[in-house]
Amino acid sequence: MGLYSLPAARVTQVLAVEPNSRSLSRLAKAVDLGAVSSNITLIHNAVSNVRSTFNMGVHPTNQGNAFLINTTKCKATPTNKPCNTLSPIRTILLDDLLPLMRSKAALMKVDVEGHEVNIFTDSTAGKFFDQIDVPIVFMEWILCQRHSPDTIQRLLNFFYSRNYSVFDVNNSELKKHYLSWPGSVLFKKLTNLRF
Repeated sequence: MGLYSLPAARVTQVLAVEPNSRSLSRLAKAVDLGAVSSNITLIHNAVSNVRSTFNMGVHPTNQGNAFLINTTKCKATPTNKPCNTLSPIRTILLDDLLPLMRSKAALMKVDVEGHEVNIFTDSTAGKFFDQIDVPIVFMEWILCQRHSPDTIQRLLNFFYSRNYSVFDVNNSELKKHYLSWPGSVLFKKLTNLRF
């Protein structure tokens, strides 16, 4: 809805990816009202590990709780709440965003309802991280924890192999097991960060 995109667009270029057409319409209106349209590019896709078309589910009263589904009708949200089915959406890879980047550096905020484990793979996001300096990835973590240990380890290895460490939002490094991490975390690249 622009909670992070709009303030950032006041000081830098923003690439905002939103698969929910209702949320994207609201974000477009907010971009117009905020007079930041020259600094923000809106992308109506979902980011995944495949290029395909998926249906989406959404919580009936929380448009921000939208997620990809592998069925034609949504049965429940990732937290087993009621849901509605949205129109199908095309998925792209994170690497597909490279031609749209206006800078060689970026901060990234990711909230894809547990789908993060599919986005950050070497074959689908590796080129992006090779070509764009991403010192911080702010990620909703709570739904990632629900995946198998092998899947979570693959996600963690994507970042660890690129010299990232994990911190909470208060900038304390997280040394404990990932199941004890808070709802949101920061993956910070250690080679070029000085806080």
